Order: sequence, then C-alpha cells, then structure tokens
Amino acid sequence: MLSKVNTAALYGLNAMPVVVETDITRGMPGFYIVGLADVTIKEARERIRSAIINSGYEFPVERIVINISPADIRKKGSYFDLPMAMGILADTRQIMTDDLESWCFIGELSLDGRLKRVNGVLSMLTALKENSDGCDIKKIVIPSGNAKEAGLVADLDIYYADRLSEVLNHFNMKCRMCRVKPWKISDVKDERENIYPDFYDVKGQEAAKRAIMVAASGGHGLLMTGSPSTGKTMLAERIPNIMPKLNFDEILEITRVYSVSGRLSESNQLVTQRPFRRPHHRITGTSLIGGGMTPVPGEITLANKGVLFLDELGEFNRNVIDLLRQPLEEKKIDISRLGNKYTYPADFLLVAATNPCKCGYYGDAERECTCSAGEVERYRNKISGPIMDRIDLHIRLHNIKYEEYRNAESLDSKEMRKRIETAREIQDERFQNTSIRVNAQMNIKLLEKYVSLGKYEEDFLQSAYINYKLNPRTLTKIKKVARTVADLRQSDAVELMDLSEAIQYREDGLR
Repeated sequence: MLSKVNTAALYGLNAMPVVVETDITRGMPGFYIVGLADVTIKEARERIRSAIINSGYEFPVERIVINISPADIRKKGSYFDLPMAMGILADTRQIMTDDLESWCFIGELSLDGRLKRVNGVLSMLTALKENSDGCDIKKIVIPSGNAKEAGLVADLDIYYADRLSEVLNHFNMKCRMCRVKPWKISDVKDERENIYPDFYDVKGQEAAKRAIMVAASGGHGLLMTGSPSTGKTMLAERIPNIMPKLNFDEILEITRVYSVSGRLSESNQLVTQRPFRRPHHRITGTSLIGGGMTPVPGEITLANKGVLFLDELGEFNRNVIDLLRQPLEEKKIDISRLGNKYTYPADFLLVAATNPCKCGYYGDAERECTCSAGEVERYRNKISGPIMDRIDLHIRLHNIKYEEYRNAESLDSKEMRKRIETAREIQDERFQNTSIRVNAQMNIKLLEKYVSLGKYEEDFLQSAYINYKLNPRTLTKIKKVARTVADLRQSDAVELMDLSEAIQYREDGLR
C-alpha cells in the first residue's frame, strides 16, 4: 500500500508544498529515505521509530521506502519528522481516516513522541496559503510551540498538538486537537518605552536629536561623527523608541525572518517591536549580508524595518561595508548559492557612528589631536565615497559645556515620536497609491512631483551644487531630506529654510 502525506519545504525565506510518499512492502527490513534528503532528514529514521513505539503504536518490521517529492530539489530540516511518521502509520492502517491527503503536517519529533517547534513555520504556512488554489490541502497540523506565530496567517484551518499521540487520537476519534486562534494587531502592547531608553536622558545635543527626527521621519541614513563620549551610542540606542509602531504586514515580515533564522522561542514567538541590530566591527561579509552553504539572513535582514547601528564605522573592513551598496539602494539583498538565488529584505534605517580620526579628537575644541594630516586622511578614507554618498545625513557631535548640560531642556522620546508620526502620516497619504513608504525611497518622477522649487530655492540649490562640488546623486538626496524637513513642519511647499537644513546635514560629508 502507498500513502501520501503533504508537508512543505523551506528555501530561504520562501517555501513550497511537497509530498511525502511512503511504501511499505515485505522483504528485508530496512528504512530508506530518497528525494535529495540531507543528513538531518536521514537521521530522522531513529527519531521516528522511537516516537511511534513510545506513543503506543507499532513500527513495521518490513522494507520502508520514503520519497520526498519533487525529488530533484534538495530538502533540509527536521520538520519532515511528523509527515514521515504519519505516512508510516497510514500505510500500516493505524490511522482511521480516508482524507489524509487533505491534511498537511509540519513538525520535529523527539524520541518520546513529543512535537518540538521548528524554524520557518510562518514561511511554510504562507506558501501553503498562496498555493491553496492549486492543491487539496484543507487543514494543517503544527507543533504547539509554533501556534502563536501561526496565528499571523489568516484563512487557514490550523491545528496544534504537543505529542504525536494527540495527532493520532484526533484521527482515531479519541479526542480533538486545538485550533490556532487568529492573531490581531490590537493584541500588541506598545512596550517601546519599557524596552528602549528615553531621549530625555541625553542632555544637550538638541541639534543631533533634530537630525535623528529627520532620519526617522523620512527613512534617511545617518552618520554621526564625534570625539569619544559625545553621546553617539546613547543617541543611536534610543532611535527605535521614536519610530512609528509596526503595522500588521511589518510584524508578519519581521517575524517570518526571525522564524527562519531560528531566533524565536516558545515564549517569544512574535516580533512586535522594531529590531535594533548592532554588529561588531569585525563582522564578516557573510554575517552582515547573509549567506553560507545554505544561505541564512544576515544582520541587514535581521534589522529589516528597524535600525542597523554600525558603531565605530571607521574600524569596519572597507570591503565589508561596501557590500551595503545594493541593500541601501534597493532595500533587499540577492544571494546566489549552488545555482539558486535567494532574496532577503533589507529595508533598514542605517545609523552609523565614527570618530573623526584614529585618536578620536580631530576638530575637538578641548583636546588636541595627535594624528598627522596623513593619518586623518587615511582614517577617513576607510569609508568609501559611494557609501558616504548613500548616507543622507552627516552630523558632527561635540562635547557640551557644563552650563549647557545644567540648563538644557531635553527633548523626550514622547514628543519626538509625536512629531515623527505626524510626518509619517503626511507621507502615508502622499504615497498611498504607490509602493513607496517614506521620502527616502522616492524616485526621480515622484521627486519632481513633490519637491517643486521656486526661483530663490533653485538659485540657492545651484549655488550649493557649484560651491560644494556636488553630484546628481547627492543633489537628489538633498531634495529628499528637504522634503522630510518640510513634512516635520507640516508644510506642503519645500522652502529655502528646508533646503538650507538639508545641505547642512551633508556639509560634514562634503568636506
């Protein structure tokens, strides 16, 4: 007798439906798995044998052949345990059902028959939903440890169980499995102030806070240059606190990435806050953008919809930093491995911090720099021109004086968040019929439509273009930043003051 059981296979962030075919015949006892299965799947033979026996069922002492179809695509992962076990039990008629082919099974088995959570369930369920018109799958079984993330996928009949015996009892009419409850965006609590520190703690540096508001409002990359202890890291760590709340689609996309990456747990199955990633300056290119024999998401994908903070940018390997060129422009990264192409999202807000020189005190008003002119130039050249061009905002931080620290009226995160959310609402309305989300993503056509300059503004911009020796890319970015500055003051028109502030944010990067 031949049985067929549905499941899904993971490929990068995507997945596809596959079928587990089981054939049990008389002959020399053996357990064979074919269909380009990797070592993890082949090792499942002993897990499945023990799980079936320890669940109170019989394991056949016959010739067992399992084929995972399509056979020309490589499969990897422990989530094939449950569908293979169900195939064996169905073939030996230990399951009382005639509609097994309308079910899909995903899950890893322990030796005692427990169902263990697996990575990538969200991607598999999404793939099954997208392919629902072309297959007969009506119901899905997953481990209870994946139940909460599964609730993000609507319009699917999903069940969860703790043990193999619970799944079998459901089919043998002894008890019913529990259904996954759909998850709602209203279930999310705003915990930003509990997770991230408040900008109120940073006394002074109001100009830097203003630049951060512009960056967070329009999705503009930010580079902070300053001597040690000027507050660069303190400022960066607080940025997620002022960014807008995640919407449902963003939560789904981020959770999907973290599920595939194995960064979720039974107690933390959803990502409802914007990520903040801070890789070490010795990070490799593979760890930054993703890759490996079986490509996994890198830091830029883990920071998707959040903040990627590169502290001590000048200490990073220049070749590694240059890998950011594509994701900064396209908001995604393409990785090719073994003839396959994987695309991962990389829509992050880049925030970088660096010292002005090796000793850290070039341009400092209170401490003398000990670097030679050549050493300063070499340090600054560690960051390539193309990367500098792709960062919209460049600001210089200085140590504040005691009087400024004592008398500073520090802007707090709540007030900054309110202004940013207002600017984002303006952009939501502006781009509601496009795929654009923030001003930084505008193309030339949209830029011409929404940044209409008068004669004085055009003359001012022309003068800046000549005096600062700008290029067309930089000029475009200045216009985008000016549009965001105008949005922060809720103005439809981009005026001279907006362009002036935008050029000011480029000034340190243009010297």
